[in-house]
Amino acid sequence: MGKQGRFGKYGETKRVDRLRRARIGTPSPHGSEIRPFRSRPSSDQTFYKKPHAKISLAGDTDARFITRLSGKVFEIYGAYEEMVPKWFESEMTVTIIARMNRQPVGFAMIGDLFNRYDIQNASELLAIAVDTKKRRKGIGELLIREIDRKAADLNIKRIFLHTALENYPAQRLFAGNGYRPWKVKTNFYPAGQDAIVMLKDIRGW
Repeated sequence: MGKQGRFGKYGETKRVDRLRRARIGTPSPHGSEIRPFRSRPSSDQTFYKKPHAKISLAGDTDARFITRLSGKVFEIYGAYEEMVPKWFESEMTVTIIARMNRQPVGFAMIGDLFNRYDIQNASELLAIAVDTKKRRKGIGELLIREIDRKAADLNIKRIFLHTALENYPAQRLFAGNGYRPWKVKTNFYPAGQDAIVMLKDIRGW
């Protein structure tokens, strides 16, 4: 997830067609009025539970984990070890943490910091990351589901995200949880990689 980038047409038709052949559809955006985020409660408020993992709202004590994991997972795209903690501290985002045996193993962050697109009543999944040692346990899907719940609570109708155009595992995860490709943005990330923008409608939570 980055905070820079410009619209571009390079490779858009070819790459989106390739994704469509992989059974990923393309919707059109729509929605209504945007509402602001609420302030962040303490990290001990748990609202989603599974036998192997627990998801709660992130608190100030989770900042170090968010910083470390952002640097580890997103470093190839740019200085996200610096950017993501600033987003977290801005009070303009909602961040959730996944824990196993009381230890943080992943996080997801939603917010409308940049007004990137003219999509009413929408917000951006700014970051989602899982510790490499804890992947393939369904934690990413749990985080996405809870983000959906939080978005519905905030009357958000659509979520969009950016993921690297060559990051096929992430695209499969998002597609399997209701996201569809919308457009391609060239040179989106600070390190120069292209990104695909994906959208999801939030319904009936």
